[in-house]
Amino acid sequence: MGGLVAVRVLVRFTVKEDFSVPGFTARFVKSSLITADRYGVLKSLLLGGGANKPVGLTPVMRGAAPILKDGEAVLRAGEAYWVRVGVAGGEELATLVPDVVMDAFSTGVTECLGMEVEADALDSPPGPQPAVIHVRTITPAIIKATTPDGGSVTITTPTLKEILASPLRVLGRILWEAYGMNIPTAWAWRITKYYAQTKNKTKTTKVKIKENLKPITATHGEWTYTATAKMPTYLKATLHKTLTIAKTVGIGKSRGIGFGQTQIKTKPLNT
Repeated sequence: MGGLVAVRVLVRFTVKEDFSVPGFTARFVKSSLITADRYGVLKSLLLGGGANKPVGLTPVMRGAAPILKDGEAVLRAGEAYWVRVGVAGGEELATLVPDVVMDAFSTGVTECLGMEVEADALDSPPGPQPAVIHVRTITPAIIKATTPDGGSVTITTPTLKEILASPLRVLGRILWEAYGMNIPTAWAWRITKYYAQTKNKTKTTKVKIKENLKPITATHGEWTYTATAKMPTYLKATLHKTLTIAKTVGIGKSRGIGFGQTQIKTKPLNT
């Protein structure tokens, strides 16, 4: 049985002539990947895939800013753009996903300027417990929590539990499909007990998922969580894997259409 990996591909590209795309440019990215996917490794996830999909992507990025607007956007000839695609699953993804991304941005219209590939083995033993976890959103994140009456509420200043909840469910799906293993979602709450939030830099924004829907609130920011105690080995292993998933496919909802993409940095706890 092969191992499990989390693969992140960052592709830099330009367009050969001015080119109009949907203003919600993640749709252009998604359709480009689906069209180029001769292996079917991303297509099935992006077109369906069920809940807790192990895939995430950015919209078209210009510098540090995602291109998200109503109507249409124009990509300018010669200007540099980038996109990041992340997926987790079987070890074959480390080879197949970069091929798909390269093909998606090497077309009659787009020209690939370079590509960076990172792959983490999800089956590797965990390193030291992080002393500090720093999370920064690249794109707005849609984070929701369940209320006692079964409804949902939008979270704008997430706790570590709310950061980890979605990627933990993704990890649970991957492990169940590969090995029949189950991870209780309550472990996100258990992990949170060993950390305190020490930085909160949050702003909110209104985003549209579809043209015919009302805008919803998303959060954009940086949050730091600092360890207050050492955690058991089983939680340490779960945290490492969950953070790897979070920096690969993102956090929150609608990750497959560009939301919740993150950068995550950690510092190890001295032992």
